[in-house]
Amino acid sequence: MTDPLYSSYADDEDMLELVEMFVEELPDRVHSLESAISQGDLPQLETLAHQIKGSAGSYGFQVITEAAGRLEHLLK
Repeated sequence: MTDPLYSSYADDEDMLELVEMFVEELPDRVHSLESAISQGDLPQLETLAHQIKGSAGSYGFQVITEAAGRLEHLLK
């Protein structure tokens, strides 16, 4: 079973809309990662991991930030 992910900004009304936008866009980002993997496009995969790492960090999703950072590091 996977634990739910929470943003450290979940209770910050000023950040709520931005956090929600990130969450809404996340499935598209995952799909892009999957496409890069299936196409063997490692440079694109590294770029996507870097982008997700930065965005997730900006919106308080530490677990996603760390996972994307590990992926980015493996691809360098």
